[in-house]
Amino acid sequence: MTFAYRIRSFFVNRPPARIPRHAVPVERDPHLTIHPIVLLEKLKADPDIDPVHHQRIEADTDQIRKQIHQYYRIKHSELTHLYSSFDPDRLPHQVGSVNDASREVLEQDFFDGLQPVLQSANYIQLSEKEIDEAIRSASDWGVMLHVDFSRFRRVEIFARGLIVGRRVRYHFFRKIESDIVVYQRLVIIFQTKPNSDLETEFDPNMIHLRLFKNIPKDDIDMLIPGGGVRLTWFERGKIGIPTLWGFALFVTRLIRNATLLALLGIVKVFASFAMFVIVLVAVVYYTMVSVFRYSTARQKYLLNVAQNLYLQSLDTNAGVLLRLLEEAEQQDACECMLAHVLQRIRAERLDPNHSLDQRIERWLEQNLGRPVDFDAPSACRLLEDLGFSTSVADPNFVVFK
Repeated sequence: MTFAYRIRSFFVNRPPARIPRHAVPVERDPHLTIHPIVLLEKLKADPDIDPVHHQRIEADTDQIRKQIHQYYRIKHSELTHLYSSFDPDRLPHQVGSVNDASREVLEQDFFDGLQPVLQSANYIQLSEKEIDEAIRSASDWGVMLHVDFSRFRRVEIFARGLIVGRRVRYHFFRKIESDIVVYQRLVIIFQTKPNSDLETEFDPNMIHLRLFKNIPKDDIDMLIPGGGVRLTWFERGKIGIPTLWGFALFVTRLIRNATLLALLGIVKVFASFAMFVIVLVAVVYYTMVSVFRYSTARQKYLLNVAQNLYLQSLDTNAGVLLRLLEEAEQQDACECMLAHVLQRIRAERLDPNHSLDQRIERWLEQNLGRPVDFDAPSACRLLEDLGFSTSVADPNFVVFK
């Protein structure tokens, strides 16, 4: 890092918002960080799989991908149609008039359709306790926010990929590295209440979607709109103590000088109107200094939040919906491909709840380099829905040597 960057980091107090590529996972994650095409190449390159079956594996997995893609094309059409009535970024001519009764039905249909997409993309909804813990704690940026949930009709947060990363910042020109727990992806869905102070920025009739990357676990509250900065007692002391100390010195010097003048008999200072004016001006001055310092500290923290969220924001509204549909499609395709191929380890059918689950997890850890929590029963049910039987073994399709 350059010396100028360290100077800037010292005054702005903004740690870089970068997370290492090979971060350590906190727990086993069900998300498969691989594209279906790359997965197919890895399956065909597996030395334990008989090359005789490569052609059939390619044909079957291609059929699986096409059927899942067709399903999500229909899902995409349905959800985008439902969301068009609630998209804050829509053009006026794109949506006709929707009365309150039909709006409630369409809104519920949208959330009912979005929930399975989030589940397929391996997002987990955060509980109220987890959100509350994030709000009550100060992050590594030293920012605490107050969030008034009474201004919202709905606030739902979904996260994926809990990992341990490293954050680097500079304090008094000294490099400090610290471990932070982050969510690799985080989705926020919210609706504001009518007649709230957020109504001018966020239409209460709309559904607002936000997608972020690499969000520290303690910084979730920064993503919820309308949060107010709460300075810590240390920060308040940095503002208040110098102000009170300066005012105390001023009063001490004023009394000392006024007493000296009174003893000399030059003027009756204590009875004069000038003394009252001087004290009043001093009170106003030091009050303004305190307010200015508080405002400066608050703006500094808000700048930290804005700069980091600018780097960590991925998409909004309809763009979030499209990303979630794409992620869900890829996850379903990969899971079905793995379940279809790796259950052919022997002529008899593997138990999805135990042997198949463990076999796929071992294969994933060997090929992806990290443990994965694979849900084999869910993948087998989806395969059955696609017409690929998993209940009857095929002795002619035993792919492992």
